[in-house]
Amino acid sequence: EDAPLRPRNLYAVRKHASELLTRRYGELHGFETVSVRLSYPYGPMERVTGHRAVMSAPYECTGNVVRGEPIRVGERSLGRDYTYVADTAAGICTVLDAPALSYEVYNVTSGVLVTLGDMVSTLQQLRPTVQVIEEPSKEYGNLRPGANRGTMDATRLSQDLGFTASHDIRSGMEDYLLWRESLPFHD
Repeated sequence: EDAPLRPRNLYAVRKHASELLTRRYGELHGFETVSVRLSYPYGPMERVTGHRAVMSAPYECTGNVVRGEPIRVGERSLGRDYTYVADTAAGICTVLDAPALSYEVYNVTSGVLVTLGDMVSTLQQLRPTVQVIEEPSKEYGNLRPGANRGTMDATRLSQDLGFTASHDIRSGMEDYLLWRESLPFHD
């Protein structure tokens, strides 16, 4: 959270600008503000919308599983610090419900790198009939060579507010698959 921000695309610039606007608004009107930085949430309610067409690797892979299609796998070492949405929501609630905050910014993350290989192995364990096809050129949204980013640090959230994500990749994927399988559509 203390690292100097150098946003390099419009999406990142907008996120940083929203933090600055929030802080300034609080200063002008005399109330405390806080920003949370979310790290790659995945899970129920992710869907294609008019504003979002690039979906996460967990969305794409679980979609293949629920449709009975093979998972096409590119570079297995690529990854992100995916955080299950229930943990993301719980982390935000922890910040909002805190009686006092020591910082203006908190990362909400599992803090654990999950690779495409981890994800596929987990899905194979959860649904042993799933087929996997090696396709070296396959990309998943922003999960592609050269676009890796390290994990976000969750120390503030953990030490200051006592919050730690409770879902590992297995429990998060299991919940996500059950949710997707319960729906009448499998897009």
